Amino acid sequence: MSWVLKGPSAAFDKREWFAGPDVVEVALAGDVGAMRYIEPLPLVCTAPRVMIRVGPGETAEAVSELLFGEGFALADVVGDWAFGRRMADRYIGWVPLAALGDPGAAPTHHVTARRAPVFAQACI
Repeated sequence: MSWVLKGPSAAFDKREWFAGPDVVEVALAGDVGAMRYIEPLPLVCTAPRVMIRVGPGETAEAVSELLFGEGFALADVVGDWAFGRRMADRYIGWVPLAALGDPGAAPTHHVTARRAPVFAQACI
C-alpha cells in the first residue's frame, strides 16, 4: 500500500477551532485525525458579562468577553469551568459554567412598562 501526500495540511487557529491531541471538533473530521470527535453544545451567557480566559480559573489571563445573551458553543467541562467558543467571533476559552444557560429556556420575566421614570440628580 502506498500513500500520496498532496501538500501540507491546513493550519487551524487554536483560537477558533477545537483541535487538541485527543479531541477534535467534528467539523474538522475530514482534515484532522483524532481519537474522539465532539459536536459543541450551543448555550447562551446568562450573566451580565463574563471574561473568557485562557485556562480554567479566575487567575488565568482574560482574552475576550462574553456578554449577556451571546452564544457560546460548549466543548468541555472541567469542574466549575466550561471550555468553548464565543459564537460572535469564534474566540475559544474558558468561562464559569454558572454563567451559561439553555438558549431555549422560557423567559422568567415579562416587561409591561412602556416607559421608565427618569429622575434628575439633585444638586447640592
